[in-house]
Parts: sequence; structure tokens; C-alpha cells
Amino acid sequence: MIGCQPGGQSACALQRLLGLLCDEGELLRVGTLYFHRLSIQKAREALIQNGKKHGAEILIPELRDTLGTSRKFMIPLLEYFDGSAPFGQFYRDVVSYYGVGVQFDY
Repeated sequence: MIGCQPGGQSACALQRLLGLLCDEGELLRVGTLYFHRLSIQKAREALIQNGKKHGAEILIPELRDTLGTSRKFMIPLLEYFDGSAPFGQFYRDVVSYYGVGVQFDY
């Protein structure tokens, strides 16, 4: 299991517990950090309100103060909310594009 060291039984137990809580949907893993689902929901609502207040522009210092957190946690959260999709989670328009994919193996 990732993060378990030989003889580190407490680290393995913690890793299993975090995995179980993620599987049950109580925790969300964001990068190397874990957040409770309600914290993610609160951060999402604050992010949306911040964007509405400033005309779709996000003011990071204000958002950080609203959530009472630091840059250490804000950066991974913002990357999470940006989403793995090329256009993030907050875009209203559906974007369609066509193209040819090419992969080169050397």
C-alpha cells in the first residue's frame, strides 16, 4: 500500500482508514491532501459567490480569507475545481471540438 513503510503499522492503518473514508465519499483526495466532503462543498459555494461578486473574476486573497485557509490549501483546491476536463467545471457553454490524435513512441 502506498505510504506504508516496513514496520510502520500505524502508517498502514492510517492509509487504510483514509482509503475507506474516500471510498465511502466522506473524504476527497485532492493531490496529496484530504478534505471532508462538506469542506469541498463550502469551498465550491464560496468560489461561486466570489466569482459572481466580481464578474466571473476570482479574487484569491478574498476567497482565502472567506475560507479561513492558506495558499497551501487554496492552490490544490483551485486546481481541483478547475477539473480534469480541458475547460474545468464552471463553464456554462458546452465546448465541442474535433481533431486527430497522434501518439509517437520512440
